[in-house]
Amino acid sequence: MDWFDKVRVSLWLAIQYHNKGTFNMTPKYFINTRIGLKDRLLAITNCYDDYIGIRWTGTNTLCFIMSPTCLTLKINNVIFTNCSSDFLISKPIGFPYAKFERQNPNSDLTDFGLNLGTNKLNNVSFKSKLYPPNVIVSQPIYSIGKELLNVFYENDYVKKNSYDFENGIGKIFVTHDETTYPLEIDEEISFKGDGKKRFFKFNRPTLELQIELLTSKKYNLDLLTNEQKREHKRGIELLIDYTKHQIKTYDY
Repeated sequence: MDWFDKVRVSLWLAIQYHNKGTFNMTPKYFINTRIGLKDRLLAITNCYDDYIGIRWTGTNTLCFIMSPTCLTLKINNVIFTNCSSDFLISKPIGFPYAKFERQNPNSDLTDFGLNLGTNKLNNVSFKSKLYPPNVIVSQPIYSIGKELLNVFYENDYVKKNSYDFENGIGKIFVTHDETTYPLEIDEEISFKGDGKKRFFKFNRPTLELQIELLTSKKYNLDLLTNEQKREHKRGIELLIDYTKHQIKTYDY
């Protein structure tokens, strides 16, 4: 999981450098400061095809450039979709999750409101159809949540489902065949499938997931002026429209 964090952030920094001056965005962090910082997920699909090499998609989109939350790599015959975002999988895992995120015009940081966790384990899934069948490996990282409302995490369920409670590192959870379960540190997992060759449109599923991750956020804009609220709405609409256009253009 750490390796995919490094790849995702490295590609984002490379794109920022390649498009220097285009988006007027100055990176404010280094790769080693973004490893294991937020909830993360890896969906793995074995295509059993004859492809040899490496491909990737989802990095040259406005959604990714504005927030590097999701990309897909294909290494030989295996597809890896990697996502990371605040509270990405906390709700289905049963941990405290985001009630809203609030844009603060006087800070580069985002404020969050939290809901209590359900303390019940559900399957991690998305509406977007990701290269099925797949195995989803996910991990809640809640150090930021503990800083916001530590009392929400002080319970047996969260502690039992964590590798390192003090540092906010949850267990890895595995989802496949409509079942989700926690993985112990010394436990192994098999990604062997049924051996059937599968061919997918490579770009569409990842870009559709980027749109889903963007639109699933609940924004609190109380601290913004009316003009800033309109700009925020226009910005979201621009990201969605541009990504939909890319899906139609690169639908292969």
